[in-house]
Amino acid sequence: KRGFKLKPSAAADELITRELLAQEAIRQGKDKNLDKLELARLVFKEYAQANAFGEDDVRKEYDRIKADAPKKPEYKVRAIVVKTEDEAAAIIAGLNAGKPFSSFVAKSIDENSKNDNGNMGWLELHALDPAFAGALMQLKPGAYQKTPVRLGAGFSVVQLDEVREGGFPEYSEVREQLIAKIREERRDGLIKPLRDKAKIERFSGYEAPKVVVRPLH
Repeated sequence: KRGFKLKPSAAADELITRELLAQEAIRQGKDKNLDKLELARLVFKEYAQANAFGEDDVRKEYDRIKADAPKKPEYKVRAIVVKTEDEAAAIIAGLNAGKPFSSFVAKSIDENSKNDNGNMGWLELHALDPAFAGALMQLKPGAYQKTPVRLGAGFSVVQLDEVREGGFPEYSEVREQLIAKIREERRDGLIKPLRDKAKIERFSGYEAPKVVVRPLH
């Protein structure tokens, strides 16, 4: 057989889309002597121009998604990690006696937080060890956990500094993704109606896809 093997894949879908667009071009009265790829490109170019979008559209989509995004709280946490529960209990006793949290940070075996006054940054509960997350949920800003919290092979003394509404990526961080999303949605606005009114027959082996479009009413 001549031709090339079609697998049930994006490649086959692309050929079907090209056939649909070419048939649409002919229906619109375009030069049927052009090859199918040229006809498809012509229809798509005109559709894209008629349905162009700009920066305002991208910004509106960003605002819409941001408004619909779940608001998960974030916790600004400080922690001192030590090897034994007794060491953690001794630090808590010191905190109970009125000593500042920062005076015990040097004892931490976690180098990252140790070098930043115990600061672990802004954290979301779902990303944390369950015991650590449970300890945070019991605290109010400015308070520390009164009992040691097991963390991996060690024990942690946890202090909650602040709670804020969950963050959302800045517009500049997701702009290109939004443009791609809108472009894909606009493309679907052209392709989906053509597919919906088409009878598409796929053949196995080396046959090209056959596309039959039902008459318009």
